[in-house]
Amino acid sequence: MRKHLFKYFIGFVILLTINFLISCSSSEKKDPKSDVSGEQKDEAICQAFQKHSDGSWSSISSTTIQGPNGSVQINPGLTFRKGVVFMGIELATWLDENCSKK
Repeated sequence: MRKHLFKYFIGFVILLTINFLISCSSSEKKDPKSDVSGEQKDEAICQAFQKHSDGSWSSISSTTIQGPNGSVQINPGLTFRKGVVFMGIELATWLDENCSKK
């Protein structure tokens, strides 16, 4: 019984290590602050978010943005803070830089 558990544990550790290495290598290639695609940004995306007094942003309507790993669907009620990467995008920083809402 212990041999089987040990084999599963080693397999799990190997999978976690591979996943970590893949995520590190893909995140090094792209700047998460600028990963929202150019043409569809600004007005439509900005209208889907509300900025709070603490500097965070909350989604108030559904929107889809093009991130470094493909389309990202953002549903209402999610909150984003500066410095936090969501699906490869540092969305709060992008919103600060591109949206005029305060």
